[in-house]
Amino acid sequence: MSKRLKKLSYENIPEWAIYFLEYGDDEGLTEKEVDELINFTDINFPVGYTMSVQWDNFRDFDSHPAFGLPCKTYHVDFYVN
Repeated sequence: MSKRLKKLSYENIPEWAIYFLEYGDDEGLTEKEVDELINFTDINFPVGYTMSVQWDNFRDFDSHPAFGLPCKTYHVDFYVN
């Protein structure tokens, strides 16, 4: 019997964070940004996740992103056990 994954949606994931969240690529990120991302994933997805970015669902300027300063954000669905 397979277990269904739980879907958690966030409409305000900063554009600059997506490649780190998907691939672990921290190139171009500051130490503070990496720390924010690690904190976000540790709190929200302690046992891991997969994700799907809705590239056509974004805000050019979001004054309240999930973390960090105001910036362009995307709707991202995270799937967890």
